[in-house]
Amino acid sequence: MEGPSSLEYEVRESSRARNVRFRLSLEEGLVVIVPRGFDVRRIPALLEEKRTWIERVSRQIDEQRQNLKTDPPSQLPNQVALQAIERSFRVQYMASSIRNTQVEERPRGDLIVFGKVQDSEACRIALRQWTLGKAKQHLVPWLNTEAERRDFKFEKAAVRCQKTRWGSCSTRGTISLNAKLLFLPRELTSYVLLHELCHTVHPDHSAGFWKLLRAHEPRADDLRRALKGAGRCVPNWLEYCPASGTGTTS
Repeated sequence: MEGPSSLEYEVRESSRARNVRFRLSLEEGLVVIVPRGFDVRRIPALLEEKRTWIERVSRQIDEQRQNLKTDPPSQLPNQVALQAIERSFRVQYMASSIRNTQVEERPRGDLIVFGKVQDSEACRIALRQWTLGKAKQHLVPWLNTEAERRDFKFEKAAVRCQKTRWGSCSTRGTISLNAKLLFLPRELTSYVLLHELCHTVHPDHSAGFWKLLRAHEPRADDLRRALKGAGRCVPNWLEYCPASGTGTTS
């Protein structure tokens, strides 16, 4: 389909959707998710309202596309720098006959990828699994420390390699964190953790939510703006393994 100014998009109907949502990614382009029975004739007007967001995310996608030309996801890393925990690892690849490619972390800060190292996809999957494990090891305790220090309470925490969100908090108090937060500067990762903790008090982005967040983090507005461009900190071998998105809004 096409929207204003011949903007191409795909409509997907979802029985779980309560509101119209827009998702824009390098892999799928612009996707409009609507509740069942929604009048699709309303979509062009809604797209016009979201034009600023669409243009901003489109610029980010163009930047990612250019990055892919110089740093393709098939190119495996020689170093993994986790800014959030201020750790850097040198990566080495060793061929072996084991069935599943794995990553072993050595005490001196080396990562050994061993197995079918000629298979770049298998190496990326192994590195991604290592990243998930590292994120669970560091992000969950970090979140617990912040919650205790600032008197927040949440039900449980989960870590995933999410497509479009740095974090989320459910109405039941479950906080989900993106493993990619490890690659962001420490102050931005800290901001995301605090942002989700504030959602345990205010589940929406109401005035009360922003007031609470700013009370705990006076630089919240500056950090929020900086976070919009933080996707460039995530390496392509992780960002596109498997394919991931860039932006979502409702």
